[in-house]
Amino acid sequence: MGGFGGNCRLGSVLLFSAWITLAALNRLLRPAPNGCQMTYMYPTYIPISTPKNVSSDRYGLFLYHEGWKQIDFEEHVRKLDGVPVLFIPGNGGSYKQVRSLAAESFRAYQNGPLEPSFYREASSTSELEDFSLPSRYGCMLDWFAVDLEGEHSAMDGRILEEHTEHVVYAIHRILDQYKESHVARSNDGVRSAGNLPSSVILVGHSMGGFVARAALVHPGLRKAAVETILTLSSPHQYPPVALQPSLGQFFSHVNEQWRNGYMTGESRTSSPKLSNVVVVSVSGGIHDYQVRSRLASLDGIVPSTHGFMVGSSSVKNVWLSMEHQSILWCNQLAVQVAHTLLSMIDPVDRQPFFSSQKRVFVFAKMLQSVVPQSLSWMNHVSGSQSSNLLSSDTRDAGAK
Repeated sequence: MGGFGGNCRLGSVLLFSAWITLAALNRLLRPAPNGCQMTYMYPTYIPISTPKNVSSDRYGLFLYHEGWKQIDFEEHVRKLDGVPVLFIPGNGGSYKQVRSLAAESFRAYQNGPLEPSFYREASSTSELEDFSLPSRYGCMLDWFAVDLEGEHSAMDGRILEEHTEHVVYAIHRILDQYKESHVARSNDGVRSAGNLPSSVILVGHSMGGFVARAALVHPGLRKAAVETILTLSSPHQYPPVALQPSLGQFFSHVNEQWRNGYMTGESRTSSPKLSNVVVVSVSGGIHDYQVRSRLASLDGIVPSTHGFMVGSSSVKNVWLSMEHQSILWCNQLAVQVAHTLLSMIDPVDRQPFFSSQKRVFVFAKMLQSVVPQSLSWMNHVSGSQSSNLLSSDTRDAGAK
């Protein structure tokens, strides 16, 4: 009997220990509530046709429409008259993940800018002290999304290269579609409100953000076809897990191209290739276990004159860390991003501000709770690089 009692006590202790261990693991592994509100929408995805002489059967391109009423797809595409934004999904992602950002952009354009008090926190000591955010939105955003078949781009550099090729094609197809729509309206005697877009804003999630940067240094991309990139929880420094050598090699190649893209050549007669390109990286913070903030950093890749990284917990009106996927649907961040991109549109010519300084200024004003010292670009960027970049930007703006 004594032996039986001892076994019972031992069994009880083991069961109690196992229960404590499981409870602790459950508490540790259970996603912490991050405070994000859900985003709701009435999505419609309009396929963009591919010209007969182009073979692009593997991937697709869609235009997002917000609203519960049925629409004529062809008629809607003929009326394209906004600023194009292309969403690039990440590893295993879907083109339908564009819906939260696109829906909030539609609502933000309908309701107008946020209250002026929203902009009081951030300030900057730069040449743009007299520049202020638009008091009205000059143009709506037309959201497109590439369908990459949910492929796992984080597994192989060759998949990333294929995605980059399609994104370059999609950018050109979008710009060509605006020309086709403009011609169709002109033939019908309908006058367009503004100029044809000459560039596409890229928004990428996870590996899609890196693909956006890879597309920008692709030799086949048209000049000035992309000048603004926003990435959400995207690795920039190196891949989270380099399962294949090709993955690390592709990252190294693209990042080297970017470093060279901001450098002035020996002749100094022309602007650096990326002198007018702005990149902003938003990281998910401590709750994003897939892409840590150090991977999302732009340090050593993009100079502080042309971009920065900000954690979602530091974004104004958000102040929340979020998981890798929830960064796409978190309503507080979706609203913030929508108003940020709309504020970047010049109400006069209905296109994104040409000046890279103004675009960085808008990003900083709208996204950052405070402007860090690194954004005082006149003092932070030393000597020749700062003067070369800024003078070339001024010359280009004057020649526009």
